[in-house]
Amino acid sequence: MNDYDENAEKVAEKYSLRLSTEFVKYDYYFPGDKEKRNIYKCKLSRKNHQYTFMFGASIAGGNAPTLYDVLSCMQKYPIGSFEEFIAEFGYDENRLSDYPKVKKIYNAVKKEYAGFSALFDGNIPDDIMEIA
Repeated sequence: MNDYDENAEKVAEKYSLRLSTEFVKYDYYFPGDKEKRNIYKCKLSRKNHQYTFMFGASIAGGNAPTLYDVLSCMQKYPIGSFEEFIAEFGYDENRLSDYPKVKKIYNAVKKEYAGFSALFDGNIPDDIMEIA
């Protein structure tokens, strides 16, 4: 176990955060993927809350995601308006052809933040937010 994994495990223990994973399939995960990867159904749970989501693992490794893998990828900061989102992430608001794709990404990021932050009653602790 490396330092990143060890730190994530310690922080998760502090907040009684648990991860369970289930292999789903080996397939393309992200739009535009040129290589397949292992895809997992993951569940983070804490107290009476749980957040279930799909996770596309690295194409370089075949192992199930660790707590560090998952926590470092989670959206841990609130998402503002769609206009703030496109400005923050460098999308061109003048390219209307990109609008449906960018709106879909925006909605997915908002959903992820809502699901993850609900584990902490909307107040993600600083030491969880620092896992990157």
